[in-house]
Amino acid sequence: MLGRATSGPDARRIPVRRYALSAAGVAVVALLGLVALLAPLAAPVDPMVMNPRARLAPPSGAHPMGTDQFGRDILSRVIHGTRISLGVGVGSVALSLGVGLALGALAASREGVMDAFVMRGMDVLLAFPAILLALALMAVLGSKPRNVVFAIGLVYLPVFARTARAAILTIKHREFVEAAHALGRADLSRFFRHILPNALAPMLVQASLSVSTAILAEAALSFLGVGTQPPTPSWGGMLSESRAFMEVAPWTAVFPGVAIMVAVLGFNLLGDGIRDLLDPRLRNL
Repeated sequence: MLGRATSGPDARRIPVRRYALSAAGVAVVALLGLVALLAPLAAPVDPMVMNPRARLAPPSGAHPMGTDQFGRDILSRVIHGTRISLGVGVGSVALSLGVGLALGALAASREGVMDAFVMRGMDVLLAFPAILLALALMAVLGSKPRNVVFAIGLVYLPVFARTARAAILTIKHREFVEAAHALGRADLSRFFRHILPNALAPMLVQASLSVSTAILAEAALSFLGVGTQPPTPSWGGMLSESRAFMEVAPWTAVFPGVAIMVAVLGFNLLGDGIRDLLDPRLRNL
């Protein structure tokens, strides 16, 4: 598990550090998931309740992360914002993964005109800057949570389609797939029994890494006012509201920003861990 036994003090130090970081990523993601699941129980107070007497109160025992300009508890809003960020991040990546895998499989299995048609469509989507395309979609669709998931999912669709196509093209010409064809296996049987299981590894790595970028995209859309709408707590929306109070109440921006940083770091470490686990070439480094 820790790689080949080699000489020198650094032989085991690097693998141990790598797996420790991967374990940290798993722990952070698991903690975020638990917080999102138990948000109503974990939040000290209702995140929507306003207390004008406690406006912009600094962190204290009553409010560990302070309050915002309406006297709302920031800790409770950060906790409930975890639901929005993880829901949009995981939901949009699941959409991109499912549709991208289908399109990539179609392009790889029907090489020629169909392959060119699908890939040129993905190139068109890639030609647009991600945030601008998401903004345009939100302007057309409206600021609803399902529309945020759809917009971000469509933005990252080409990444998964191209990853799936490359993986399937590499595997479909391997010896064990050709052997299954020689034994008379049907196309669907070869795909689901031999090609798909081997093509999922790079897709899972890409999915785990893309959740962090989807969380950032949701925060950016909410920050710009086209994502999750107030008073629903979201990390990007909290950052946007805090701009006018950063000099007098910096905690209104610090804690949502730290939440975004921890979530992105956790999913990036998780993605690195999945990559190390599924790529045999990295196990012995």
